[in-house]
Amino acid sequence: GAGTDYDTKWVTPVHIVSYTLKAANWVNGIYTVTIDGITDTSSQDWIPGVNITKTQLKALQAANIVDRGQSTNTATLEACGTVPTIDIPIRVVMRGEF
Repeated sequence: GAGTDYDTKWVTPVHIVSYTLKAANWVNGIYTVTIDGITDTSSQDWIPGVNITKTQLKALQAANIVDRGQSTNTATLEACGTVPTIDIPIRVVMRGEF
């Protein structure tokens, strides 16, 4: 109809950020990640880091981490399993427009 804007654009869907979950930063099984670009509605995937060791991967798997919400530049993660006692490198796959 008149005045309808059908203008669309293709958005580059992925921006990957390397991040380290520091063992000392877990508080009662909760970890607050601070990364520029996280918003209330942004979408992130949390995956093992490129150079993760077998020991770190086992700790990541044992932690059974789940997403507990997000806001401007922060996300909250919870270890539902064993809270990591070593630093763990991860990659944050950020989806959307940057």
